[in-house]
Amino acid sequence: MEGHAVFVYGTLRQGDCRFGLSSLVGVLHEEAELKGFDMLSIDGSFPGLVSGEGTVKGEVHVFKTFSELDRIEGFSEKNLERSLYLRQKVTVSTPEGEMEASTYVFNQDPDVARKRYSSVETGDWFDYQRPRPRVGSHSS
Repeated sequence: MEGHAVFVYGTLRQGDCRFGLSSLVGVLHEEAELKGFDMLSIDGSFPGLVSGEGTVKGEVHVFKTFSELDRIEGFSEKNLERSLYLRQKVTVSTPEGEMEASTYVFNQDPDVARKRYSSVETGDWFDYQRPRPRVGSHSS
């Protein structure tokens, strides 16, 4: 599959409300893990990753471009300070081995974020919050 490999761990996963964006080419790996990060619940609505010692469960999807994802994740290369998330290259483990992918990491000091937001101990957003089906067309 041609495009950008992206490790997704929350609402972009299969079965949740943001799966199936127009820029999605396909699902490369239905099972993937990212080590060295902890998952937090940002106000109970969506997950955020911060550097840590945990393992996060997710999937690897391929997207044509980053523009739609960047908009959803509140990421701007021109304004990193004000970005909600930062796009970062990471190494993920899949059943077929390790691979490089991009992911979105919460743009807040990890220690501050851990004090402010709840931890998702299992590293799996679907253990914390059941998938929310997509309703109608995607507008954000």
